[in-house]
Amino acid sequence: MDQAEQTHLGVKKERGDTRADASCCRVKARAFEDARTIKWLTARVEELEAYQNRGNLLERSERRLKKQLRDVREELRDKKSELGGVTSEFLDAQSKVEEQTYHMDGLRKQVDRYRGWWLNEYLFVKILLDLVPCPKDVEEIASCSHDRYRTYCDERTN
Repeated sequence: MDQAEQTHLGVKKERGDTRADASCCRVKARAFEDARTIKWLTARVEELEAYQNRGNLLERSERRLKKQLRDVREELRDKKSELGGVTSEFLDAQSKVEEQTYHMDGLRKQVDRYRGWWLNEYLFVKILLDLVPCPKDVEEIASCSHDRYRTYCDERTN
């Protein structure tokens, strides 16, 4: 470099070249602003990707929950139909129990009637046997008692 250029550079350095500095500052400011814009845009892109991922996750959850709801509804329909079958079986069993209860009440009445008859007959025959002096007559009394028992049994079946 020749002497003139060196002098010119020295003067520029002393004076401070405002045009070059201003241009350099503008470039730096623009670069800084562009870097901030890029950072901001990158953050927005990452935010959008996060929202998109969250949306995809929610869609999958929605599909899963809808499937669970369909399964639960189907199970509920099955349980309702099963309940209908169990209810009809219960009503059938309940009517059978009522019939058996009615039949048992009839049998209890017959047992009570027989018990009453038997006690009455037993006491009557016992008193009668104490009154009879001849043992031959006892066979006739036993035969009559047996006939009364047959009559009682015939009444019971009718």
